[in-house]
Amino acid sequence: MIETRPLTAAEILKRTAPGAHASDAAAGEELKGGAKKKVARLATDMIDIAAVTGACEEADLLLRGWTPDLLAAHADAARILANAATDGARV
Repeated sequence: MIETRPLTAAEILKRTAPGAHASDAAAGEELKGGAKKKVARLATDMIDIAAVTGACEEADLLLRGWTPDLLAAHADAARILANAATDGARV
C-alpha cells in the first residue's frame, strides 16, 4: 500500500494549472521519452491517487493505464521520487 499526506490547496492548484501533468497512460497512449520521464509521470500519478484516496495500490495505477511491465520496471524509482516530492511522506 502507498500512503501519503493530503495535498495543500496551493499544490492542488499547481497540478490543475494549464500545462500541468495529464497522464498519457490514463489516456491509454504509449508513453514516449526515456525512463526518467516515465518515472516522473508514474510518481505524479502515485501522488495524485494517494492525495485523493489516502493510498495508492497497484490496481489504481493499472486503472490509469500503466501496464504491469512498466510498473515492474519503474515503480521503485517512482516511489522514491514521489516520497521526495511529498517532503518525505510515504507514497
